[in-house]
Amino acid sequence: MQEPKPITDAAELLHHIRRLSYQADWGGEELDAALREGGVDPERLVSRAMADIVRHLHHEDSAPVAPGIPARPLLVALRDSTHLPSSAIAEALEVPVPFLSMVSRHPNAVPEPWRQELARRAEQRLEIGQDAVLQSFSSPFQFDRAARRDTPYTADPVQHYEDILARSGMTPAVRQFWQTLAADACS
Repeated sequence: MQEPKPITDAAELLHHIRRLSYQADWGGEELDAALREGGVDPERLVSRAMADIVRHLHHEDSAPVAPGIPARPLLVALRDSTHLPSSAIAEALEVPVPFLSMVSRHPNAVPEPWRQELARRAEQRLEIGQDAVLQSFSSPFQFDRAARRDTPYTADPVQHYEDILARSGMTPAVRQFWQTLAADACS
């Protein structure tokens, strides 16, 4: 008997999963309810599964950027490396998208412990090398944004990590974690 050929294309794999799902004896709502009864959030499960599928099918070399090649903002680098939308990346890193966006746009206001924590999470949850993540904090990117504007550029008033937290969209508990992480570095 011949072994089935492994699926190497993400679209083909998703089509195969969808086809098998239609043959199942349960519906989506029943499956979601069963998962919730078992303590599993179906949306988070799907997001993490998608991250795993894309990561394994489209695994890219996550070596640090070579000298002379400009670094990319964090969120851009993470999207390019994982081929995931910002929302899936944020969920995998357990932070809101506005936080990732602010950290990406204002690397000079990001404390070192935040950089290290984001790099650690990216390595563990997205299989992206810490050096590649830390490289994203190496230069500010506001001038690139300013060059693409039709109106005159005025500097964004984000000067401190507190400004990032204020706009982060975090729950109080998550915000407290990042606040404590930054404050511990200052003491």
